[in-house]
Amino acid sequence: MLSDVPRTSLAVIVAKAGLNPERVTPKVCRHTYCSARPQSLDQGQPVAEFTVERELGHSSGQMIREIYVHLGQIRQRTEGVEFLPAPAGTTVAGQG
Repeated sequence: MLSDVPRTSLAVIVAKAGLNPERVTPKVCRHTYCSARPQSLDQGQPVAEFTVERELGHSSGQMIREIYVHLGQIRQRTEGVEFLPAPAGTTVAGQG
């Protein structure tokens, strides 16, 4: 089925990276993006809720405001978001 292609492709890449494909899913990647995007800058200014809403395909900004936007208010905004691997033997918060 065509809709399984992105999930299958991601699972192959994740497995080749030595990670667990059951824990790194398209949903986890989307959530990570949603969490990071409001913390980034666009031409030196905080990214607008509207921009994030449209990038994610939401028809309303309610979910963005309730769940993700507050992250940009409590963390340092940056031009880019850097993801570093967790030290060996640790788990990612919320991932059991």
